[in-house]
Amino acid sequence: MADRTTRGVSYIRIGSSTCSHGGAAVRISAQRISAYCKLHRITLDATLIDKGMVTQREHGERTTVLDEALGMLRVGGPTLLIVPSMAHLALSVGKLARLVEQHFGDGTFALVAVAEGVDTRTDNGRFVLGLLRTLARWECEGAYHANS
Repeated sequence: MADRTTRGVSYIRIGSSTCSHGGAAVRISAQRISAYCKLHRITLDATLIDKGMVTQREHGERTTVLDEALGMLRVGGPTLLIVPSMAHLALSVGKLARLVEQHFGDGTFALVAVAEGVDTRTDNGRFVLGLLRTLARWECEGAYHANS
């Protein structure tokens, strides 16, 4: 782990199955993230809660809360996205792998998934990224061969 304090943004998605208990789920996720941040010297610039809303910007482009969180990384602020679980990022391995590759693959920004203990700043975290890439390729090839 890094010896200096890292700036991060946390992203918590409330799934449709947790909507009735959304407040408790958000509170528990936020507490877990807070404890992780304290232990690993991470300062959160923001915590963004995704309730599945899509907004439309001035020029018509659609954006999600996840897009907003990832955008915060690109504007020179935090360098770390922290989520309670990888499941908060995508519902399939393929989508997860593409998202992770696109935003964290070059190592400019880091990803932490608390539940899985994945931190892409570490060798183990980078190994998980490689594994996700492999699974995504396998998933795509399997879908391709199934349709052949």
